[in-house]
Parts: sequence; structure tokens; C-alpha cells
Amino acid sequence: MSDGLQLTFSDAVERTAHDLAGVSGVDPAKARPAITRLWEARSLVLHHLAAGDMAESLKVMAPFNKKPR
Repeated sequence: MSDGLQLTFSDAVERTAHDLAGVSGVDPAKARPAITRLWEARSLVLHHLAAGDMAESLKVMAPFNKKPR
């Protein structure tokens, strides 16, 4: 029953990242790659939290939570 319009998980994460960034006033098309990766990570975290997987959410955000020296 695939009509060609079904989103893959990665498509859903990317779309959510774009929507989250837009709501926050960030244009992902104009953002630096590091900012785009951050929004994609936040989106992935939301999907993991929606699935009830806190541990995986923490793993995804760990690289972004390191404090600069």
C-alpha cells in the first residue's frame, strides 16, 4: 500500500528539525552546518522521547552539552 508519500524516519527527523528551527526564528537553509546539526539532534531527541527512550535522548545530546573551555 505504499503510495510513494510515506516518510522515512530520517525524513521525519529532518522535517521536525526544520519546523523546530523555524518556530525558533532560525532559517535552516541559511544556518551554519553546526547549527543545522544541533537542530537535527534536537529533533531526533524529540522522536526518542516520544518513543519513551530517555537514555537514547541523552546519548544524542551528549556531544552538544559539553561546555567550551
